[in-house]
Amino acid sequence: QRQMCIRDSRAPFVAFHVSGGTTEALLVEPHKEELISARCVAASSDLKAGQLIDRTGVRLGLQFPCGPALEQLALQSRVSYKIKPSMQGANCSLSGVENQVDKRLQAGDAPADIARFVLSSVSAALQGMVQAVFAEYGQLPLLFAGGVMSNTILRRDCLLYTYTSPR
Repeated sequence: QRQMCIRDSRAPFVAFHVSGGTTEALLVEPHKEELISARCVAASSDLKAGQLIDRTGVRLGLQFPCGPALEQLALQSRVSYKIKPSMQGANCSLSGVENQVDKRLQAGDAPADIARFVLSSVSAALQGMVQAVFAEYGQLPLLFAGGVMSNTILRRDCLLYTYTSPR
C-alpha cells in the first residue's frame, strides 16, 4: 500500500473527511499563534457519501451499515461507468445519484451494477472536488480519512487521481 508523508509540518495540505456525517475538504495551513488553521474549501451540498452508500445498501437489502457489503457487491460487477459529477464550484451534490439508484432499481438493474454505479459516482464527486481544489490552491498534498475511505475501490481511485492530476 502506497503512503505519502508530509515532511514539512509547515506546508499546507488538503484533508478530506468522507463519512456518513461529512464529505468535506479542509485546507490545512500553518498558523502563527496556533499549530494550524483549517477551513472548509469543498463539501457535499446535500447527501454525504456514507449516507448515499448506506441508503443504497438498505434498498438492496444489505445490513446497515452497508459500506463493506456494498463494496463486495460492486466488486462483482463487470460494468464500468463514466460519471459526470454534479458540481457547483468545488462543492458536489450526491442527491441526484440517489434518484438514479431508484430508477435503476425500478428498471431491474443488477444489484452489483447499482453498487458499482454508486461507488463510481462517489469517486467522480471526490475527483471533481480534488480538481476544483487544485485549480484554486495548487496541487497540494492530499489526506483522505473517514469510514467511507476504508473502501478499497475508492482508495484506489483516490490514488489514481492524486498522482495523475495535471500540474
